[in-house]
Amino acid sequence: MKDPKHWDRQLLATTCTDTVTRLVAEACL
Repeated sequence: MKDPKHWDRQLLATTCTDTVTRLVAEACL
């Protein structure tokens, strides 16, 4: 069984990266 905290941190990092990428893409348009 995986460590839920590690999984949450990984998920949060992915979500944050997706959000930043979207913001940058919108700013560049």
